[in-house]
Amino acid sequence: MRTQVAIIGAGPAGLLLGQLLHKHGIDNIILERQTADYVLGRIRAGVIEQGTMGLLDEAGVGKRMHADGLVHDGVYMCVDGKRHHLSFKDMTGKSVMVYGQTEITRDLMDGRAAAGVAWSGRRSVIPASRCWWPARRSTRSAAGRPRSCCGDLPPTASMPAPTRSRSPSSAGPRRRPCSARC
Repeated sequence: MRTQVAIIGAGPAGLLLGQLLHKHGIDNIILERQTADYVLGRIRAGVIEQGTMGLLDEAGVGKRMHADGLVHDGVYMCVDGKRHHLSFKDMTGKSVMVYGQTEITRDLMDGRAAAGVAWSGRRSVIPASRCWWPARRSTRSAAGRPRSCCGDLPPTASMPAPTRSRSPSSAGPRRRPCSARC
């Protein structure tokens, strides 16, 4: 598989970037270490600003947000026992939308599926994209194949030798493992 852009992470930002790139004819794939169900189960913030609403509309996935979201024009603050309304609309001419980022993620996933554009969830299409970091428990699977912390590597994969220890004075940049739970 060849692509122009690889995006790491299928959260709202990665999915929105992928959708916008696709709309502009730029080939891309989104790589995510978790499953779609896991990604959709992450609870996130729920207030989005005017600029984000515009980007979602541009990406072609804003319809449900406008139907189900709640337009929010301001906040109330209490000072010395008195309630004061601060109007976003009066001060900036703009509003915010109460619409969960989990719902945005769902809309973006549905938009990619409707457009026939791929994204790769946990242990799927592209085994070569797995991280290079050796597993902490064993560097070989039961079948004798090399392992990374994300699972078995393909039989042709090469993997750097694990380092046993590293002193602070060692030369070269320090590589960090991926964040998979291994």
